[in-house]
Amino acid sequence: MTARTIASSVARSVAKAVTGESSGGGGGSVPANQLLFVSFGESNSGGYAVTADAQSWEVGSRAELQMWDVVGLNFENLDIGTNNNLDHAGLNSNTHGWELGLANRIKQGYFGDKECFYLQTGQGASTIAQWAVGDGSGYWTKFLARTAAVKAAMTDTYQPVIWFTLGINDAIAGSPISSSAYKTGIQEIISRIKVELPGSKFILVKLPTIYDANGYSGKLDEIAAADSDCVVVGVNSPELDMRDENHWSYKGMKRLAARMVDATLAMVALDTSKGLTWNAREDANYVYFTAANQHAHVPAALDVTVDGYIALEIGYSGASEGIVVALDAATNEVNWGGSDTYFAGMYSFGNAIQRTAANGSGNNTAVATPCWARLKWSAANDDVTLDTSTNGGDSWTTQYTFSNALSGQTQAYFKALTAVDAGFLDVWVG
Repeated sequence: MTARTIASSVARSVAKAVTGESSGGGGGSVPANQLLFVSFGESNSGGYAVTADAQSWEVGSRAELQMWDVVGLNFENLDIGTNNNLDHAGLNSNTHGWELGLANRIKQGYFGDKECFYLQTGQGASTIAQWAVGDGSGYWTKFLARTAAVKAAMTDTYQPVIWFTLGINDAIAGSPISSSAYKTGIQEIISRIKVELPGSKFILVKLPTIYDANGYSGKLDEIAAADSDCVVVGVNSPELDMRDENHWSYKGMKRLAARMVDATLAMVALDTSKGLTWNAREDANYVYFTAANQHAHVPAALDVTVDGYIALEIGYSGASEGIVVALDAATNEVNWGGSDTYFAGMYSFGNAIQRTAANGSGNNTAVATPCWARLKWSAANDDVTLDTSTNGGDSWTTQYTFSNALSGQTQAYFKALTAVDAGFLDVWVG
């Protein structure tokens, strides 16, 4: 079997003649070939994450996600810093939101051969009242105009997915609305969106945890419990990194987008096996040596009789950074400083990736983090290579080969251990 690759930046053509509006949700008989992501709500829907914090390959033209240019009125390659946050109250293209993390997920293969499109409709500092029909802000009128233009431009059956965040500005208002009024207001907006985008699935983002006392996030849970088209995504366990008390940072926004992708895949019944569903996917910032810090293995064994890989993003290096990942025969927990031996592994510390065949030992390969890294195995020769990429998987450099590491093996388990402030650890399989 030929090994699959992580990155395949396939240009999306949107120049085909429109054959008619259709949507993929709501039980339609035609499966959706395209996904239309619509960001809706307040400033976090556009994003206040600093674009200058992103890795160089994450900004600029990205063919894997088509962004609707709300000024030019056409789809074009996502180009963070150029065509995001246009005509978004309170924001400009110096900041970004979920679109960066979503584009990364598409590049990692999470959506298979589905074409992905993105429309921003949010407005900074907006409240529920300002999204009312006929409100003087004109926000709903703009929403209608943008969605109408995009529906006309879609070229195939598509599934609308609404990434939704609203409530912070209601919470910080001089006279905050009650939690019951918040729930009613959100439900009414969702109902209107469903009319404009039939079959929509909604990913509702909870408010930052400083607002838990007002009960808004709990009302989102109630909305989702009563509406099968809605699911709620949390912002803690672990807490997402913030730029300020109301806005997520580059790190936090990217991690939030990863959670929203997981929720989206489940909602639209796509394959969810690409990512690992355990919390080692996100650095939990636990303390060294604690039992809670032991993330032992994937739910099922990996088949190593065919070519494959475990890939991960290691980022945000810090003084106490430390990540161990490995392929192993057993399911026992990884113990920091222990004597476990592995088929193959890597260890990140001091802004560099090291190869390791046993916990507590390593050889520096001088690969700076953040980067992508993978343990890739070959069924033909039982080798495992440690490869790294600094351009989002467009190219890979083999740093070390664990020769015949999988000799006689048919399966292996993936293990990981993260340390305090270890940085973002995101894992996917191929």
